Amino acid sequence: MFDFSDFVKVEKLPTEQQEALKKASTERLRILASKTGVVDDDILEKLDRAALLDVVIQDMLAKKDEEKDATGGRPLERTDSLRELDLQLELKQIEAETERRRMEIEDARAQQEHEFRMAHAGRLEELQEERDENGENIIDDSGRAER
Repeated sequence: MFDFSDFVKVEKLPTEQQEALKKASTERLRILASKTGVVDDDILEKLDRAALLDVVIQDMLAKKDEEKDATGGRPLERTDSLRELDLQLELKQIEAETERRRMEIEDARAQQEHEFRMAHAGRLEELQEERDENGENIIDDSGRAER
């Protein structure tokens, strides 16, 4: 098996990437090296695992340097605590949206109930007016129509 201590460059990569490269099959390394576009496919077929690793590592380091240049030298990777804060913020936003929707539903129900009561009260007023016009007692004390 390939010993990573042979390459000083690999130490510049994060531990996760080092482990991923260590576990990658030679064919997977060949695919990764092919994606770099640095070496022709014909030549890649002839390279051994150590050479493929070198191509892949150089490409990863070059991309890492490009990212640092693009961000003004700040590392692009986020720490676990920042990721956790992002997740907590997202959770709070979801909770706030859920609460907002719950309140909208509650308001809609209250509005419907109010409209129902107003319609019912309107019907009672109509019946009361009929009683007054006819001089009949068609509504009892509880507000129900008598027959």
